[in-house]
Amino acid sequence: METVNDRIESIVNSLFGGKKATFANAIGMDRFAIGNYLGPKKRSKPSVDVLSKIVQELNVDAYWLLTGEGEMMKDEAAEQSIVVGDINHVKGPVSVSQTSSKAEPADTAALRARLEAAESLVEALRAQLTEKDQTAAVLRQLVAEKQKLINLLEAR
Repeated sequence: METVNDRIESIVNSLFGGKKATFANAIGMDRFAIGNYLGPKKRSKPSVDVLSKIVQELNVDAYWLLTGEGEMMKDEAAEQSIVVGDINHVKGPVSVSQTSSKAEPADTAALRARLEAAESLVEALRAQLTEKDQTAAVLRQLVAEKQKLINLLEAR
């Protein structure tokens, strides 16, 4: 799967039997908005908010969603490896879920996913900025050439 849109489509097919409306409902989005990201027509890139909802609501691995590398679903066994009573090796603040007795560093998994999403966004923005700089340079050159022509015509 080459694009994040392809991976979202894979999530819809794998977890929701291809039912886009059910997927949209699961992540708290309008079912028609999902059509912007899926389907054969030109697809727009999902926002960080949409990607965040997918990761948080469906337990999808953020790294996989952004890059296509690794497994689709988070490794729950690894997440449950830190348990209450065995937190001597954990540095920094610890949070305990109200629905379970497991503890995890407050900053690790969520911040790592946010960092990966931010890095991906920065890369995309840098590419867009480079493209816009190149376009601006071409336009400046065209303006300079047009100005030379205007000066020549005015001189006659």
